Amino acid sequence: MMLRNFSLFIILAIPLGELWANNEVATSELLVELYCNGTNTTSIVQLLKDRENKIWVTDSSLKACNVPEPYSQTKIYKEKTYYSLSEMKNTLFLYDANELTLNILVPSSLRPSQTIDLNPLNPTRLRPELPGVYVNYDLSLQHEQIENVNAFLGMTDFVFFNPLGVGNTNFITEISDDQSSIVRLNTTWTLDKPENMTVWRVGDSTSGTTIWTGLVHFAGIQYATNFATQPRFIPFPLPGFKGQAIIPSTVNFYLDNQLQNSQQLTPGAFEIDGLPIVTGAGNIVVQTKDILGRETVATIPYYVSTQLLRPGLMSFSYEAGLVRNNFGVNSNDYSDAFMVGTFQKGISDHWTTGWHGELFADQQTIGINNSYLLNHWMQLDFSVAGSLFHGTPGALLLAGLGRNARTYNVGCQIIATTKDFRQIGLQEDALSPSTLIQSIASYNSILGTTGISYTSRIGRSDPNIYLLTASYNKTIYHNIFMVTNFIHQGGEIKNNSYFVGLVYSPSSDYTASLNYENDGFRNGASFSFSKNLPTDPGYGYRFFGSTGVNSILEFDLALQTEYGLYQGMFSQIEGTQNVELDASGSIVRYVGNTFFTRRIDNGFIVVDLDHIADIPIYKSNQLINRTDSRGVAFIPQALPYDENMISINPVELPLDVDIEQTKADVYPYYRSGAYLKFPISRIYTIDFNLMTSNRKVPPPGAMLILDQGGEYLVGYEGAVQISSKECLEAISGTVYWHEHQCRFSSVALERGNPMIQLGTLICNMVRH
Repeated sequence: MMLRNFSLFIILAIPLGELWANNEVATSELLVELYCNGTNTTSIVQLLKDRENKIWVTDSSLKACNVPEPYSQTKIYKEKTYYSLSEMKNTLFLYDANELTLNILVPSSLRPSQTIDLNPLNPTRLRPELPGVYVNYDLSLQHEQIENVNAFLGMTDFVFFNPLGVGNTNFITEISDDQSSIVRLNTTWTLDKPENMTVWRVGDSTSGTTIWTGLVHFAGIQYATNFATQPRFIPFPLPGFKGQAIIPSTVNFYLDNQLQNSQQLTPGAFEIDGLPIVTGAGNIVVQTKDILGRETVATIPYYVSTQLLRPGLMSFSYEAGLVRNNFGVNSNDYSDAFMVGTFQKGISDHWTTGWHGELFADQQTIGINNSYLLNHWMQLDFSVAGSLFHGTPGALLLAGLGRNARTYNVGCQIIATTKDFRQIGLQEDALSPSTLIQSIASYNSILGTTGISYTSRIGRSDPNIYLLTASYNKTIYHNIFMVTNFIHQGGEIKNNSYFVGLVYSPSSDYTASLNYENDGFRNGASFSFSKNLPTDPGYGYRFFGSTGVNSILEFDLALQTEYGLYQGMFSQIEGTQNVELDASGSIVRYVGNTFFTRRIDNGFIVVDLDHIADIPIYKSNQLINRTDSRGVAFIPQALPYDENMISINPVELPLDVDIEQTKADVYPYYRSGAYLKFPISRIYTIDFNLMTSNRKVPPPGAMLILDQGGEYLVGYEGAVQISSKECLEAISGTVYWHEHQCRFSSVALERGNPMIQLGTLICNMVRH
């Protein structure tokens, strides 16, 4: 095939003289078009052809065609290493001297496999670059006539971040007619390490758990995995696909007749891991099509469970400290010292195992847990644990199985313990239940969704109880939905309740509902109509009314702005009037600026356009804010550790502005800020006309050299335009043309004006 798409192509056929020490002489050096197994690489490579017609190529050509090492006989030419294709084992080649092409043929069995991971990790080390501080506040004023109470409630969360991590402490404040209190909740320093998906926490936190353990609030130190630092990484096993491509091909993956992913393949074996699909059981359709149009289709069953881990992936949590009691009631109520460890590891796509251990002065507990996937059909969970409490042994056994399919779900789990089994989270004077049974089943069809669940607890220190729940939901017509629910409670406490409701949602903005409820103690109908609060600045409201023992009439109004969320609620209950006023938001101090904004729960971004005001800022191509008088825009609720694409439209910038970059991907840290300063520079333009002292103008093309730096051409009628990224205070210079030159004196400029018109300047002729 002829070489194409090259404007200049030179073929070298140069006698080289004696080349190698063993008297082998290269007769020609050629540039050829490289093919690999018949596929054009669009690369031009160099080869050598000796007197014996042997072909020698560089290692870059061999690697381009995936020729397996070790390579054959080598020679050095012009400080480059060449390898003899003629001596390559299991590798053929076709050299066409007329077309100047080289086609290297490697058997498919020897080509290295292509591995495509659709769920990769981002290895970037991420920390807050600049320090900052902010406080979240939720404030509420309440007047309850029904209880004759006037109260102020407030929750404040103080957050500080710097390159060493994030610290926060939060409080609940209550002031009423008869009491006032301030309770500290958590005080924690957090260091997330996204590069290895781990986190260090010092201060208040909660212990790690498994499917059979409880949790406890504590103060101390914790080291754990944190998959949230890689939001696009999926820790549980996803289906993959292996195959062989003889010639270049395309493989497409379909789920529910929707294209999920498409990959281009080169010849050889390939393996694609981490197909993005929903959890549960199903089938994925794989379509492979080569460049000749030949197509194959295969259907692959899968079962994806979030309780399994990818092979080799580990999840752990290790903590030590003091147990915290009465969380939310007392600020500093700490007691027993403890150590807890939790570990899980994915052994294969179908098996995840792990252990959990607890160490107290008077209690020690350890157990193992396993999750198995049975032939893409059902998940089986099994755990066994033992404990010592004041030297008395106890045991726990857990068994569960479940299947999550596209149209139905079933599952059952049983936990049995001996009387003396103890674990974290269980009160010292309480006994663990003898047995706890939980089972669910649901079915989804065009007739609606039906569900049933059963929970039974046979207690020791708590009363026996069992709950039977049945539900049925269906779309009646377009945007009208029916919801029904029935609960039967048995055991020592008996009760029956049911709920029937109709929901009408003409759009995403409005919702209306009509319900009837009987919970065994009271019954009545209720009605509500609401306008949902938008994500952007706007307002929402809600009307609610109910009949029955406690008749209620309520109206809520909410206003969301760039500065916070403000709500007012009025209710009438049994003839009493009740009022509540709420406000929530955040005050931020970052990069020398103060911002009043909505509550910050994730991260935020500050965009700086260098004092250019009223410029639209876009996030994922959607308008999110405008720069203020400082040229700064605040973007709340940015996704931490994830890609936040921030952009500006250069057309919307002033004409005197030069910008090198208009978009950037920003990755904020956990509960921290990210600073984005676009590389913007002002262009200061100075226009004037030159006239010599003898009332003539320099000819077009004359050269002006400024004393302040820079060379400019003179245009027609002596016109000159000077563009500078610096704000010049004055200009002066010399003009050269032919055998002449003239000079104009310093002219003062208006400071800060980006576009200056100077009119006509006199350029005095200079004699040589």
